Amino acid sequence: MLQAFKEYEHATPPSSALSETVASIERALNLGEQAFISYIKEQLVAMVRFKENDEGDVFLSLILLFRNNRVKD
Repeated sequence: MLQAFKEYEHATPPSSALSETVASIERALNLGEQAFISYIKEQLVAMVRFKENDEGDVFLSLILLFRNNRVKD
């Protein structure tokens, strides 16, 4: 995940994803956040995080880990 957001570390404001840890993500999942993780040929290529509330789904982040639509063989 950090790899996907690395290019934004000097953005204004910087992405909050850069300060997330495995523990903070686990905590969010335990508190009701959900995630879909996508693999192609056993390579992680994407993850989306969201949570549900009374008004619908709240989109939190989308992470794409491949460039030029190519997955390494």
